[in-house]
Amino acid sequence: MSMIEPQRPFSPQHTRTGSSPIAEAPTQMWLPPAAPPKQGKSVRWRWLLLVVTLLLLGTADLAAGATATLYYYSDMLLPGTSVSTLDLPLGGLTQTEAIATLEAEWAQQTVTLTNGSAPVQIVPLSELGIVLDAPATIEQAHAQGRTPAALWQSVRRGQLVVAEPIWAFDPQQAEAFLQQLAPSLTIAPADATLHVENGQVLTTPPVAGQQLDVTASLAALQNQSGLLLQTRTLPLVTTAVSPAITDVSTAKAEIEQLLGQVLIVQGYDPIYNETVTWELNNDIWSVWLNVSLDEQGDVEWRLNEAAAEAHLAEQQALLGNGRFVETAVLAQTILSALAQQQSLIPTRIYHAPREHVVQAGETLASIGHDYGIPYPWIQQANPALGNGLSVGQPVVIPSADALLPLPVVQNKRIVVSISEQRVRVYENNALKWDWLASTGIASSPTAPGVFQIQNHFE
Repeated sequence: MSMIEPQRPFSPQHTRTGSSPIAEAPTQMWLPPAAPPKQGKSVRWRWLLLVVTLLLLGTADLAAGATATLYYYSDMLLPGTSVSTLDLPLGGLTQTEAIATLEAEWAQQTVTLTNGSAPVQIVPLSELGIVLDAPATIEQAHAQGRTPAALWQSVRRGQLVVAEPIWAFDPQQAEAFLQQLAPSLTIAPADATLHVENGQVLTTPPVAGQQLDVTASLAALQNQSGLLLQTRTLPLVTTAVSPAITDVSTAKAEIEQLLGQVLIVQGYDPIYNETVTWELNNDIWSVWLNVSLDEQGDVEWRLNEAAAEAHLAEQQALLGNGRFVETAVLAQTILSALAQQQSLIPTRIYHAPREHVVQAGETLASIGHDYGIPYPWIQQANPALGNGLSVGQPVVIPSADALLPLPVVQNKRIVVSISEQRVRVYENNALKWDWLASTGIASSPTAPGVFQIQNHFE
């Protein structure tokens, strides 16, 4: 820096010009010398400010240098140090403290799994196989701040030292998690269905299901694992599952055709060789009907057995003479006929046991003759009867059906007439043979009744 030298006071100089004497020289005007510039207070303050500034700058640099040196040789991370994507300040912590802090924070980091636009579940990063290497991350953060530039930026200029997290992807852990998650995302497909309501066939369209594509979701996770630290969202990959039955038009037409029919119930009474017929209009039996489709799309028929049996019980009251049909069996017969698209429903009429009050002069044999039930069957039905009968004593007369243990053959019948001593054979209600017969004698009479041929002997 140059200093301004003060100017000397002005003193006139006598100068000769040529050989002219001084007296002949022209007279010169004398002027006072120019005043030097004044050194005021502003200049002095500038100097003072400059000196103080230099001292302060020197002190700050020395302090910064000392602080940088202290951090350089310490185990602590530089002030302002953080881990990217977490915005986690770690400056001033030792490496051990920073590792523990980082691991605790990482354990709280989550990812939202989505199915389309709908969130499914929020899970920790570790569940998806994204595993943090906290010691390596902190070691990198510690070493990154040891360069001269980093020291100057952190201590002198207050700039942050940002470290990238060091992590690894564990595909086995990720796959295990996705396999465990898969059942919760599985939606079974719904087949097209039909049902009968108020005599009308109503259909339900099919609905596709879905299932988690573990392989594709795992590949997406592996490809986007780094991006997850920023987006915190993972779209899962699902695939549609088609229903097995998509068209029920054929089954609907089949049922509608059947609904237009009248079911004919034919009840056969083998004791009286009588057939009783009644009709079931579709507005009656269609109410009992439940239909569905099996895995092949074929119609499965079911009846509301309680409703069917209630109606059939009302009908059998019209049979009289204590006769009845087995409503549960008849309901199943109706169901089988519907499945085979048959409108004729055969069934059997049964007879309930009766009670007889003993009259004077009656014996078990005479009572059995009157009812067409051999007396051994009456004895079996009344085990407490004893050896004798008394007037007014009640006696149970077993059902005549007890004499027909085998399935009834409706179109074949042999009639033995004791009074006419004839044997007549009928087939399909037509007389086939008519022979003479010889029945029992008075001491060993032939018991009347309805029996079945159970054995054949030549």
